[in-house]
Amino acid sequence: SVTLGDDEAKRRKVQKTILERRGPPTFTCAVEMISRVECRVHHNLEATVDAILA
Repeated sequence: SVTLGDDEAKRRKVQKTILERRGPPTFTCAVEMISRVECRVHHNLEATVDAILA
């Protein structure tokens, strides 16, 4: 997590503490197991992580 200053939090219209990636992902894609017979491939892992943290 990252703590923002008062002005930055107001500018972004978010709380002062937000989740943020520390760096680029180690892998470029990931496979998520939804169930025993269903999976989801995340081809752009960076965008997926950013969406989860947003």
